[in-house]
Amino acid sequence: MLAQTRDRKRFALLFEEDLNYGFRRNFWAIKATRLDCVHRDARGQYSGYSLVTWFAIGTEPSAESAVAAVLVAVYLGFVLIRVQRDWVQIPAIGYARQLLAACDMLSAPKSPARGNARRKTNTTV
Repeated sequence: MLAQTRDRKRFALLFEEDLNYGFRRNFWAIKATRLDCVHRDARGQYSGYSLVTWFAIGTEPSAESAVAAVLVAVYLGFVLIRVQRDWVQIPAIGYARQLLAACDMLSAPKSPARGNARRKTNTTV
């Protein structure tokens, strides 16, 4: 059935639901890896390192470090709070519904092409 629904124009909603579901499923699958990797910078240090030293030692972080730390904190908050099983389940149900609707489209009889065949009219008097 999936092979018969690959036409992106005919099954546009199915394609959109598949993209949404796939993105969320993959995002949730690598959640633990994201949490470990996202807060390290190019030198292997935590991006919030400058803010920690600012609070602990009293040194002032650079503006870039402060902005990066805030963005990482917001991102980590999103990942920890929002990326849960129900976040993935919502588009999964939408994808399943569109797949079932595609079944109806595939099983429906094809209507003859209209406009190609002209009706013969009796023009004799």
